Amino acid sequence: MLTIDFDLMLFIVAGLILLLVFADIFWVIRFVRRKTPVVSDQKQLINKRTRVLNLAQKLAPVVVNILIPVLSIYLFLSAIAPTPAIDYSKSYPAFNTAWNDYSKPIEVVFNMPVQVSSLRPYVSPEQLEGDWVYERYLGFLPVTRKAKFYPKRTLLPDERIVVYITGVSRYRMGENHEHALNLFSHRAPEISATSPAHLSEETDIRSFVELQFTAPLSNQAKWEYEFTPNIAFDLITKTPQIVQLIPQQKLNQGETYVLKIYRTSQAYEIGSGNVVDQGDRELVHELQFSTKKAPLVRKFSPTGTGVREDTVIEINFETAMNREQIEEKMTITPVTAVDFLWSDDRKLTLKPKELLTKETNYTVLIPQGVETRSGGVLEQDISYSFTTIGAIRLASHTPAAGAVRVGTRSNITVTFDQEVDRDSAQQAFSVNPGVNGSFTWQDNTSFVFTPSQALTYDTTYTVSLAAGIKSIYGLSNRDVLQFSFTTASNFYLIPGFSAASFYEQRYSMTCAVAAAKMSLAWKGFNVSEETLYNQIGRAPGQYIYHPEMTNPVTGAPGAYMWADPNVGFVGPISGGGGTDPERSFGVYWNPIQRVFRDYYGVNTEVRQGWNINGLAATVEQGRPVQIWAWNGLSWTWNAQGGARMDWYNQSGQPIYAINGMHSWLIVGFYGESSNPTSFIYLDPWRGFVTKPASEFAYHWSFYNNTGLIVY
Repeated sequence: MLTIDFDLMLFIVAGLILLLVFADIFWVIRFVRRKTPVVSDQKQLINKRTRVLNLAQKLAPVVVNILIPVLSIYLFLSAIAPTPAIDYSKSYPAFNTAWNDYSKPIEVVFNMPVQVSSLRPYVSPEQLEGDWVYERYLGFLPVTRKAKFYPKRTLLPDERIVVYITGVSRYRMGENHEHALNLFSHRAPEISATSPAHLSEETDIRSFVELQFTAPLSNQAKWEYEFTPNIAFDLITKTPQIVQLIPQQKLNQGETYVLKIYRTSQAYEIGSGNVVDQGDRELVHELQFSTKKAPLVRKFSPTGTGVREDTVIEINFETAMNREQIEEKMTITPVTAVDFLWSDDRKLTLKPKELLTKETNYTVLIPQGVETRSGGVLEQDISYSFTTIGAIRLASHTPAAGAVRVGTRSNITVTFDQEVDRDSAQQAFSVNPGVNGSFTWQDNTSFVFTPSQALTYDTTYTVSLAAGIKSIYGLSNRDVLQFSFTTASNFYLIPGFSAASFYEQRYSMTCAVAAAKMSLAWKGFNVSEETLYNQIGRAPGQYIYHPEMTNPVTGAPGAYMWADPNVGFVGPISGGGGTDPERSFGVYWNPIQRVFRDYYGVNTEVRQGWNINGLAATVEQGRPVQIWAWNGLSWTWNAQGGARMDWYNQSGQPIYAINGMHSWLIVGFYGESSNPTSFIYLDPWRGFVTKPASEFAYHWSFYNNTGLIVY
């Protein structure tokens, strides 16, 4: 059957019936008024065509009275033939669209009148309460084509809404169809445009911020505006979709402002306006803009002292300047006549008409009120000073004045504040006590004096430069220029350590524990070996030979599995020659570092792959270092040579180990930290020991130059 809109069908059927009524009235009137004509013999002689037309006129009322009712019935049946359902094209909001205006109800339109009494509507989410109103068809019939839902509250944005209606039935048909209308709550407004635009520059300091939103603002959301730097402003609503943030004072010049706009969505009761639900606070937009720059100076030269008398003054401004105002208002003290030379509106060169006066302080003042080309105004004076070249002074030197522990192989470097005559400077140079050497000049302002032999240990030297050194552009020095420094001692021992600091280990394998005990005693903690052993803890695992395992050193069959010294102490404290027959090995640095930290709060640092210079420099800073090394006595040769006795831990990882592993506490050295000749250390076996640096380095290398620095 033909599908047709029900209202249009009803209109067409009514029109057809009305047309039939008028046609019947016309034919009745015509029939009443018709007179029976007098028929002559001649008039009866008509052709066949005329008889057909007359017959058609007589049959027309019959045909029309049959055809129009049949057509009307057909159209009506066609309109009500489909299953009653929701007409999504006419419902509001449309299917899967947003319900942006809660003042307009949800309107469900059916494709034909449905029975009101059988309708059962449901709305999800459940908190969306409201009233259903049904428009009676033709104003009085017990059927409807429109069901309207008037909400009592709003929702948060972008929530899914489902209107589910059961009992959809034609009148007295006993049907029970179910249909749903899916839609969403309102879309939250967004920022569609701003003035000034994002990242705009040269914004007028009298400007305000205007925000344009994608939808009218309402109490469906709370808006917050935060400026950085903070400024006070008035909020003006220009239109429902446009707001203005008007600063209560002028903006700062050359400032970058960031406006963060936050939105907190709200749901409210439609009658009272009370808020019933609230979403999270969201940052929905960030606007950044910069105001017109004040006439700031990007670069000014010259600065400082030692400025030559023939120099020119160069000023680079941040922005294009009003040249006329600069030339009119800028001043130089002492008064100096200059020519203004502009490269462009930002770059100005002041060329003095006469040479500047030596040994004189000059000040260039740019007063407040001068303007940029874009309208920026200098709000306070800007001044720059420099001093012209005068008598020779020292700009820098090494060693520094008062420096101590200076290396005996150090050079002396002197830098003047200006160019000097080399010969006169070398003649004025002297060192007390006397030192011979040679000069190397880098330019006319700096030289390096290299002593021909090492300086004497623990000696204070005074470097002097007599008056009268000739300057190339300035004036000779009137006074003697000098500084002093003291060389390093040939010996350094960390304060607090001496031969009395020695503690002899009580067990054959507790050298690392005893060394740790000595460093803790230096820190003020008196603790026994047994206590440290218990705090370190014994690493799990027994000394077991596995003939099927590959030796980690030789690669041959047969290897041992034992405990891990990186985890705890390997073996009992009394093992390895003690009363306990079980073997012991000792412990590495990580467990000791853990005990220092957890039990005593002592800061430490493990360093590996080190060198003797770095070790000496650390000791010179007053920090003892516990190291792991070969003891120089124990020696078991393996296939590759050396004292390796590696094994596997309980996880099957190889453990690097040396037969004769020993631990010392380094507390001093002879020579200089940059070139130590011997190291002083506390050996838990031997006592307060001094060992040549080369021999020490060899023993230390067996454990990759590993040290535990105690702070």
